[in-house]
Amino acid sequence: MKQAELLTLLYNDQATGGWTQGMARITRAILARIPIHPADMVLEVGCGLGKVAHTLQDSHPAAHVTGVEIHPVALANAASHGRATFVQGNLLHLPFPAACAHLLLALDSFDQVGIDLHQALAEAHRVLRPNGLLLLRVSAHPRLQGAHDVAFNTGRRYTRAEIAAALAHAGYAIERTSYANALLAAPVAALRSLERVRSINALPTQKSAGVYGSSIANAAIHKALALESAWLRRANLPLGLSLLVLARKQ
Repeated sequence: MKQAELLTLLYNDQATGGWTQGMARITRAILARIPIHPADMVLEVGCGLGKVAHTLQDSHPAAHVTGVEIHPVALANAASHGRATFVQGNLLHLPFPAACAHLLLALDSFDQVGIDLHQALAEAHRVLRPNGLLLLRVSAHPRLQGAHDVAFNTGRRYTRAEIAAALAHAGYAIERTSYANALLAAPVAALRSLERVRSINALPTQKSAGVYGSSIANAAIHKALALESAWLRRANLPLGLSLLVLARKQ
């Protein structure tokens, strides 16, 4: 199955997928104590189908929530639902003036193929207003890089130290760091080890890709991430497949 087909599958399943709903809950948990005032501009770059952007707009109707997405398939679907605004754009060259945004979310977008992390952080820094906040989520643990990452365009996985150093260099002060997808980490790590032992490098097949449309798999993933989101409202997670960092522009 080709990468482009897998990306389309992901976009189609996002509206009801356990992964998307669960990760949106985790994002809300991280942002629970972050005030968003009327007229504040909130940007989500690489927003996909805009699940998070729509949720933030619904919960903060007086704010200006805008999703930025480069892929036309995702953008068309995002714009057809909810009240948030969506624009087509490259996250390395955002179509916004300097110092305009109160909050910028980059959720699994700065780790994509072709994205230079330092350039992406610098561009986010440009559009954030002084003391503005960046919520960054990237794939964690480079040793877990595998066929799934290739299929879904993940360019690389990062260590916590690498992200901390990049943020400091770009002019951010870290306020919170946590992992997510902790309950899924063990089975995924075991699968990656098996792939390395057997030298399995091919993209997932149609059968394995069908997991993303499975109601059983979606329910299990959503339940696991819902449990994590409840925990993240109170404390951080010490391990997981994803790394979440909340950082303030200096």
